Amino acid sequence: GSFGEDGTIQGLLEVAGLPYVGAGVLGSALGMDKEKAKELWMRAGLPVVPFVAVRSEALGGIEALARTVESRFGWPCFVKPSSAGSSVGASKVGSAEELGPALASALEWDEKALIEPFVAAREIECSVLGNEEPVAFPPGEVLPSPDEAEAIRWIELDLLFDDLKVRPSLYTPWFRGILGQMDPALFRRLAEEEKRLHRTDRRSGD
Repeated sequence: GSFGEDGTIQGLLEVAGLPYVGAGVLGSALGMDKEKAKELWMRAGLPVVPFVAVRSEALGGIEALARTVESRFGWPCFVKPSSAGSSVGASKVGSAEELGPALASALEWDEKALIEPFVAAREIECSVLGNEEPVAFPPGEVLPSPDEAEAIRWIELDLLFDDLKVRPSLYTPWFRGILGQMDPALFRRLAEEEKRLHRTDRRSGD
């Protein structure tokens, strides 16, 4: 999140002349600002979920914005701060009436908010490490426990950090390696796109 993954601590370490691992100042800053990262990915030809970026003045024309969102994405959609970690300030919006409060919540955390369509899909992750020649690792999938798979549609912030402390059975995430279940051609495509993203964002370690 802020002051850890957004380039600020990386810049401090650079100024202090201290070595560190992971992405540098630019890669960290781009990784935190979802709007700028998406714009860069689109320019690089990477597939990106469509989005609308808005600022606080959008609250003054919420009815028109709601009509735009409904025509482009439909309901439900998601609203989130452009630059925030985890699920901070994020909301699932089910109707035009819910859009204004969701935007107001997101804009408490950042000067920009993103509106994105709901995508019914699996979340597949692929780690990448390296500098000039990055390496993509086998893919995996984060899943809720089977009993909660239908009840939990997305991971809310308090579920991530609070509820697990008192109700660990509510959400029991587990990371499942799925390389053996994925078509080899699909994995190669995923790995290549992840490496392209890695290079585009300059996320290589220093």
